[in-house]
Amino acid sequence: MGNYENFDVEDFLCDEFFIKWVLKPEKELDLFWEEWRSKHPDREPVIVQAQKIARSIVIEPIDQQLSDAEVYSIIEYVEENSTDFLVQRSEEEFFPLQKTPRKHDRLHWFKIAASILFFIIAGIALNKMVSRKPASKLPPTEVGHLMSYLNNTGQSRLIRMSDGSLAVLKPNSKLTYPASFTGDKREVYLEGEAFFEVHKNHLRPFFVYAKNMVTKVLGTSFTVRAFTNDNEFKVVVNTGKVLVFNSKQAANQVFHSVTLVPNQEATFQRPLAQFKKDSVITPSVLSKEVAVKEFTFKNAALSTVISKLEQAYHVNIAYDEQRFGNATLTASLSNLPLDEKVKLIAKAINAQCDFTDGLIVIKENSAANQ
Repeated sequence: MGNYENFDVEDFLCDEFFIKWVLKPEKELDLFWEEWRSKHPDREPVIVQAQKIARSIVIEPIDQQLSDAEVYSIIEYVEENSTDFLVQRSEEEFFPLQKTPRKHDRLHWFKIAASILFFIIAGIALNKMVSRKPASKLPPTEVGHLMSYLNNTGQSRLIRMSDGSLAVLKPNSKLTYPASFTGDKREVYLEGEAFFEVHKNHLRPFFVYAKNMVTKVLGTSFTVRAFTNDNEFKVVVNTGKVLVFNSKQAANQVFHSVTLVPNQEATFQRPLAQFKKDSVITPSVLSKEVAVKEFTFKNAALSTVISKLEQAYHVNIAYDEQRFGNATLTASLSNLPLDEKVKLIAKAINAQCDFTDGLIVIKENSAANQ
């Protein structure tokens, strides 16, 4: 038992005696906490909030050892059911007021999840050991309803999500996202850097959570950079309009948000917990006005088209140069997301394309040769 007079919500959630009372109440525990609460009425709101969070965790009994991926999924669930905060009214016209999950330090939340899990799974026989075979971390791994993709290669990888949105995941980066988006919003979690092309849906905004920075969009293209050891996080907008705000709220921390339009960027300064908004001096090749010129082709060699896509998106597109070396293309690709650009190119040269394991491959159309 701890010095409960000075406990906050998170301290209670890490206290085994408190968690045992909430999840497995006994007469002696009830007597203790009833007496303590009567002596400390000022702590009642903290107690009630901690009880709600602890009881919001629902985990089915298991018959095998928890894997690292399963523990990660539990931690995410704890975070998503913790205290929310309101997005400020100042952005209400474009981004309606709503609640957004508050992110806490992951190690601290692991302790909380572990305390709660101790009492949920105590007594369950863990007689099956999960076999762990060495495997490449390129293909996404499924954790319940979440997919987790770690790019530990030296090249960017393309991720296609269920709603049609794309993410070009940069090296040493990780993206966690639902296998299928449900509910009234689409949420993904980024560690590192990625370029997003979000499928427009005014009824279901798209959120990117990157450390203590959140980016909210309806349908646009932008880049988010948030590596763990960086002192600054950054969002750069190519097309559309986005709202960026800080998500980790401390008692003395002020809420900050900025709205960005094309060719603007926001830098989140971690020590100050503030945003700095700037214009991009040289517009990206994927910005609307530049893309119209760069991706409108007339009798262009396939190699030229592929090269421009690779440079713009920082990806590699594999194709048989001997087989398609003489192919040319006349088309405007400026308004299409990356995968649709590739599909159109493949169709124009009577080929097919494949996006397996984050790779982009244009290959001979097997159906046409049958």
